[in-house]
Amino acid sequence: MTCYFPKNPQSRSRACRRIARFTLIFAPLITFGISLLAQGPLMAQGTGATPQDPISDKELKFFENQVRPILIEHCYACHSIESGNAEAGLRVDSKQAIQKGGSSGPAVVPRDLKSSLLVRAIRYEDKEFAMPPADAGGKLSKEKIAILEEWVSRGAPDPRAESGKSPNDHYDSAKEWWAFLPIRSPEIPPVVDRNWSYNEIDHFVQAKHDSLGLKVAVDASPNTLLRRIHMDLVGLPPSPEELANFLQRIAKGESLHDVATSVIDSLMRTDQFGMNWGRHWLDVTRYAESSGREVNIAYPHAWRYRDYVIDAFNQNTPYDRFLREQIAGDLLPSKNETDKSRQTIATGFLAIGSKSLNERDPRQFAVDLADEQIDAVFQMSMGLTVGCARCHDHKFDPIPQKDYTALAGIFLSTETRFGTSGGPQSRNNGPLTELPSNSRVARPTLDAKRIAEMKESKKEVDAEIEKLIAERLKEGTPNPKLLRAGAIKAALEGELKSYNVDGTPKALAMAVADKPKQRARFMPMRGLGRRTNGFESIGDSPLFVRGDIERAGSQVPRGLLSMFESSKSVSIPSDTSGRLQLADWIVSKENPLTARVAVNRIWYWLYGQGLVTSLDNFGTTGGTPSNPELLDFLAKRFVESGWDMKALIREIMMSHTYQLASEFDEANFKLDPDNNYLWRANRRRLNGEAIRDSILSASGKLNPSPVVGSVIGRAGDGAIGGLRGRGLAEEDIVHVDANYRSVYLPIARNVSPEVLETFDLPDASAVQTQRESTNVPSQSLFMLNSDFVSKQAAEMADRILTRYPGKLATDHYADRINFAYELAFARRPTAPEMRTARKLLETKNRQPLSAWGSLSRSLFATAEFRYLD
Repeated sequence: MTCYFPKNPQSRSRACRRIARFTLIFAPLITFGISLLAQGPLMAQGTGATPQDPISDKELKFFENQVRPILIEHCYACHSIESGNAEAGLRVDSKQAIQKGGSSGPAVVPRDLKSSLLVRAIRYEDKEFAMPPADAGGKLSKEKIAILEEWVSRGAPDPRAESGKSPNDHYDSAKEWWAFLPIRSPEIPPVVDRNWSYNEIDHFVQAKHDSLGLKVAVDASPNTLLRRIHMDLVGLPPSPEELANFLQRIAKGESLHDVATSVIDSLMRTDQFGMNWGRHWLDVTRYAESSGREVNIAYPHAWRYRDYVIDAFNQNTPYDRFLREQIAGDLLPSKNETDKSRQTIATGFLAIGSKSLNERDPRQFAVDLADEQIDAVFQMSMGLTVGCARCHDHKFDPIPQKDYTALAGIFLSTETRFGTSGGPQSRNNGPLTELPSNSRVARPTLDAKRIAEMKESKKEVDAEIEKLIAERLKEGTPNPKLLRAGAIKAALEGELKSYNVDGTPKALAMAVADKPKQRARFMPMRGLGRRTNGFESIGDSPLFVRGDIERAGSQVPRGLLSMFESSKSVSIPSDTSGRLQLADWIVSKENPLTARVAVNRIWYWLYGQGLVTSLDNFGTTGGTPSNPELLDFLAKRFVESGWDMKALIREIMMSHTYQLASEFDEANFKLDPDNNYLWRANRRRLNGEAIRDSILSASGKLNPSPVVGSVIGRAGDGAIGGLRGRGLAEEDIVHVDANYRSVYLPIARNVSPEVLETFDLPDASAVQTQRESTNVPSQSLFMLNSDFVSKQAAEMADRILTRYPGKLATDHYADRINFAYELAFARRPTAPEMRTARKLLETKNRQPLSAWGSLSRSLFATAEFRYLD
């Protein structure tokens, strides 16, 4: 687990205030809260959490993309086996060597900048240790020094072996990695107890139990199973009425398995299914409504991609089609205008990534954008870290830089319509795609007067800018007023472009499209090779030496990954980007990774751990499957079903394995402490969206209907928290006041709704299937002290008292407390819980609404409410 403290300054200050106020405000709840917490799942042994890999995917990418290139370019010539030099006894080409150091001591001491001689040397703090020396290029740039300092501060994560090369440096042997081999057709294994299995999944799981001597847990109770099914499928708890119906059917003689199956089928037909599973996919596709990085510019039209994803899950779009639409939907044939619009919106996946919009060099911006897209596409679909081959051959997987360059040509031949209006701090603006006029819009119609006012304001600011420029040229000093005026102008231009002349908002979407078909032209330059003139049309990319755009070598024809034989027969026509051919190959039956990665993710979302723990990395630095036969069985079944996502989810949930209890067993724990072989269910903490939605569901205030647009979409273009045409402060996001499903809350990079940030919302800078799942004091403080939870606890109390009216807090006590527990936990309270709660109500001597509000808030604060058993 990791410690959490809010990243947003406003959230940090609120957290500090809460800590100070906590004891005075909530001391009366401590006795009752502690008694409930002790009964929750947090204290159980062996939670089934999987251990972290020694180097996470994020740290590996940081080292490969940023640290290693610096070491190779500036250090290897004098300090590596490759060069045959180890001046002063120092080598920097392996983890062991750089930490051991040379005659002067360790070059790197993880997390200790002062003791790391490398840091001392690159800072030029001492002439004796100043590196690189003047005759080898001199002092590094501030940016490179900062990268190496950050690396050391992070603990100097380093995957390199002592030889200075990866164990998989020989690509031929790396190609034999299990994930790169064809999907097999394993036979259903024999088991000792055939009656235990509900379907084929159970045979594979039970065979592992038999071989390892594991004793499977008992079945989950009906209440536990119903809550698990509801939370996993729709992200909402069952209502008391649904719980009563479920238990009545079982009492009348129906089997638990049959009743559970009917509930699964029913929930999959609801709109809430797509809202829950769509949110999972938005983690994979790094969804956010702003650019992030140096200047956080809003993406007012990103919500269309969000809605596309939700609809795709509800409509059960085949997974292969789902991927093809997101990579190349604009190039696919369409039945009608509605279908064409939907496919165009799907390509918003390629447009919503983070961007350095203030990058001065448009060529650098273009190659950085292509790199971000390559990384997202391949981690999303195939679980490959292709981006590690941007500056050099991939050190672990058989992906040479030439293959990366072949892929880069595909995305450099693609126009990304991300739709920001630009300005003084956002040099790289972009267009949007206009949809048919009957498409949904999120912004109100403006009257002619308002349009005229905006046009007049633009004329005034244009005149102001001319005046300020003249003053600057005359005085020769910067004027901050010019920056402000430029930002206002950009915001006004963005606003005007988003409306028709009659004041109706245009239907716009983030998307991509192929660039013009004219072949890209190249011009000679001094130094190595040639440079592009901006990648303005379809064409191949040059290979950039060490990823440096100023060191462009010969062009590499657009193509796919040569490590797979199936890719070698794919031909990309000269007049198209190649995205369609790439998408078709990714979902082809010959590609062994796509189905495996998808099945593993779905398994993770239902069990809390994957059959392969490295969910977004199936390369040689990733994990191996705990049950490889089961993984391939499900992957093959998935493809043969027509890539039917709902069918796969249903099959997994109908297994006996899914319906086990999470009870602890010491003997099993000694054999399999991480529950890799699923002898019981895993206890899982709910994500922030499910916690918030469960609170609103219990209070009776949840609006389950879909939402058109978003808070950010309605605010329009501009910097989050900065100058803009209509205004949106960070507080409008952090403290958004809405009762709809959490998937519709505003999600900007670097600033998010407080409840989601508190419960580990990903930062959306990269593909991240597996969220962190922390358990820290700030979360308990939030549940006991936030205005949102306090308000919803009062609403829940009102709901309880409305159903069972009475003048005293203890009137209809049994009915009220039963109802409260059913709302919060989908079960009735135990006898000790009944006594503890009654004592709290009696000693407080409050009005009923206040007393039951305190009790409701205490239920929200328990571990049981936040965890799924």
